[in-house]
Amino acid sequence: NNSDEQQHRRMNQQRNLGGIQRPPKLNVGVYGWRKRCLYCLLVLLTIIVCINLCLTLWLTLVLGLHWGGVGIMSLHKNHIVFNGPTVFKNTLYTDEIRSGDKSGTNGHYSKLVIDKSGINANCEQFQINDRSGQQLIAVDSSEIRVFTNDMSIISATEGRLTLSSNNDIDMIAQQTIDFVANNIVLKGHSVRIQNEHIYLEKLHFFDRSKAPYSVRNSQSYQVCVCENGLLFAAVDCRQATFDCRE
Repeated sequence: NNSDEQQHRRMNQQRNLGGIQRPPKLNVGVYGWRKRCLYCLLVLLTIIVCINLCLTLWLTLVLGLHWGGVGIMSLHKNHIVFNGPTVFKNTLYTDEIRSGDKSGTNGHYSKLVIDKSGINANCEQFQINDRSGQQLIAVDSSEIRVFTNDMSIISATEGRLTLSSNNDIDMIAQQTIDFVANNIVLKGHSVRIQNEHIYLEKLHFFDRSKAPYSVRNSQSYQVCVCENGLLFAAVDCRQATFDCRE
């Protein structure tokens, strides 16, 4: 009997187990068209990243980007250095501009400094040109050359041209050198005028009618000098009575 009861229990347990429904299997992952879209998106992102890397490398090479600046321009804390020809098309505001060519030997090279105090140039020759490129002024250690038709020195209070040198000073012109002033003073140990033709224009001429009758018909005048240095022209200085106070 005991064996029959145990067999009956086993049969009931098997029936109960057969009646229980097993849960369905779940597929984990991306399948179908979603999977294809995901792969396409990954490929597209990879292509975009590669293009960005190539463009970044190309811009770096073209612009000359480096840790200190861009191309010939180097950025520092208090200044900017341009290692090459530089052109500023618009207005430039700065406290100081320095230009130097260190290609010279033994530390001798050209240098230009522009600051609030003025312009300082260290070079063998300093030259100023106009906008068309024509030379206006050239300065070197031996001479100053001015390539203009007129040269004017204008001062708000007093106009003065001072030439001081231990050596000779030569003023050479192809045509004419004009000195126009109320008073022209020449001071020196000696003043020499060397020329075939010397003209003293607008001198005070003594009245010929007041000269002695014997010399009234003379076609020449004598240059007379007063004690104060005033010059006048007369037919005969010994017989002329000229007012030297004029």
